[in-house]
Amino acid sequence: MVDPLNYTPYYDINLCDALIAQGWQVEWLTSPYMFETVDAPSHVPVKNVFLRFAGSLMQRVRWLQQRPRIRGGIKAISYLFDLMRLDRELAARPAGIVHFQWALLPVIDAIFWKRWQKRGWKIVYTAHDVDGLDGTTPKILAGTNARLFRIADAIAVHSQRDCGHVVELGVDPSRVRRIPQGTPGIFQPPRIGREDAERELGIERGTPTILFFGLLKAYKDFENLLAAMVNVRARIPNVLLLVAGKPLASCESYEEKIIELGLTDVVRWERSYIPGSRMAAYFAASDVVALPYRAASSSAVLLNAYAHGLPVVATKVGGFPELVERGTTGLLVEPGEPDELADALVALLSNPELARDMGQRAKAYATNGHEWPLIGQLTSEIYNSLR
Repeated sequence: MVDPLNYTPYYDINLCDALIAQGWQVEWLTSPYMFETVDAPSHVPVKNVFLRFAGSLMQRVRWLQQRPRIRGGIKAISYLFDLMRLDRELAARPAGIVHFQWALLPVIDAIFWKRWQKRGWKIVYTAHDVDGLDGTTPKILAGTNARLFRIADAIAVHSQRDCGHVVELGVDPSRVRRIPQGTPGIFQPPRIGREDAERELGIERGTPTILFFGLLKAYKDFENLLAAMVNVRARIPNVLLLVAGKPLASCESYEEKIIELGLTDVVRWERSYIPGSRMAAYFAASDVVALPYRAASSSAVLLNAYAHGLPVVATKVGGFPELVERGTTGLLVEPGEPDELADALVALLSNPELARDMGQRAKAYATNGHEWPLIGQLTSEIYNSLR
């Protein structure tokens, strides 16, 4: 299992654990996570093959975390040497399956993938973001994933929409499988009550609260949510927008927008990364989770909301229409439409009983279709097809 830059440690570790339960011998090859220490269970072997120098540099020089272009350049230079290190690792082992969760430089990755396939290795690629996302995928690399789709022996995606898109790029449908996004799994924190969560976060008891959670990137369209909050506050004066997410670029424009819209008393923004040990309080203190994204293949935040028994208001983009059962687990709105977003948020905040019912159905939905034993079984089926 290879995640070069450790973009999705919670996903990776859960998948490794589920595959080991299926009888596979798995080793996770990755790099230290930039934002916190995420420990794998003792039965999941971990080896840091990537970013040995660059990762240490970025940990020591904190301002690099606010300089995405410089950070990206350092990673790209390091990555080539890291692929050479991985090449030596694989050369020393009997051929098997290499499952990539992410690929940083598809043009370069493709060269190594072909080299490994000639040695007998089978390549599985989970395309978490099929199209690339603004603020995540550099514009110069937009669309280069298609090269990897054509090379990989099997491709996993998180939605039927993405399955169709990959096939449209010329990939044999038999090589593309939908593997659902997973719940927090083994990282699901102990349940915390609403009052305890509000006390921990310093929120007045019973405040109608909207949660916007996760690393703040351009494609998540935070500005659209801010515009919607003007309308929401006019109808629910004591509403709170709880923003829990570290910005990966300058946040000055957002701060200016909050002031411009007169939302300083409505928006509470914790600008630091929220570690797994503190996540539960934010979800427990909230009534609804907002995902006003402009694009998305899937979302771990959405599945976290479901796992915590919360409904969502999400935009009709990417795989979201497949994840949100409208009126059952949440509400769907058009992207870039703040008034429509506001109406949906108000509909749930003004009817707490409806929101709670939706949240319970969302939790059942996640349990039935997104738990890790199922994901492990489906992934195991891909592996067996390559033997």
